Amino acid sequence: MRPVCYSYADRGTCRYGDRCKFRHIDGASFKKMREEAAQIATLPTPRPESTPPKLADSLHIADFFALYPTYRYDPSASFMDEFYNLCDHMEWDGDHAERKVARTLLEEAAARQFNEIYGTSVNDADAWVLLFRTLGMDKIPDNWKACRSIVMGCHFNLCDLISAPALGRPRRFSTQTALIQYSERTGRVISRNNPYAGPLLRMLLRNRLSKAHASVADQH
Repeated sequence: MRPVCYSYADRGTCRYGDRCKFRHIDGASFKKMREEAAQIATLPTPRPESTPPKLADSLHIADFFALYPTYRYDPSASFMDEFYNLCDHMEWDGDHAERKVARTLLEEAAARQFNEIYGTSVNDADAWVLLFRTLGMDKIPDNWKACRSIVMGCHFNLCDLISAPALGRPRRFSTQTALIQYSERTGRVISRNNPYAGPLLRMLLRNRLSKAHASVADQH
């Protein structure tokens, strides 16, 4: 199914007319479709509290790229790199309205994927242990709060953390400045205002070591 033409859904007109590559649906139908999708996306996924989620079960980002069937998505690559490739494929420049909408949808999908992989509770010992291991640290402290302190003290890119099931261990930077430079250079950023971010992701976004990472998002 073709993606929706946001210009037509918002204004009832499209400069491409019948030549448009996207579906023309009215604003009311589009709003209803988005609301139904949001309700489905926010349904909790039941799992035993003591069992970390299976990384392979997290497909929200793949579902986002499925909205653009003419683009061949590579799940083994960074999802942010794939987004920029998608923009080139769709011929969206930096100010293109559909690019901005797609960016928002992708960040929402990334937040839901993070929630499914790592959990949402800031007091879940399993979540902090999984984060600890994903960052490539083997000697897990006996106290999970100590584990949390170590994770919060690391400089790492949150997009790379979400992509870890496909790309492997995220890079840990020696300084906050190095992390900022990397995030700016690659465009791998997530907005701190993401409505789908659970408490755990929000904590990482608020963390003093992640604020710089989040602030870069406003530039993309």
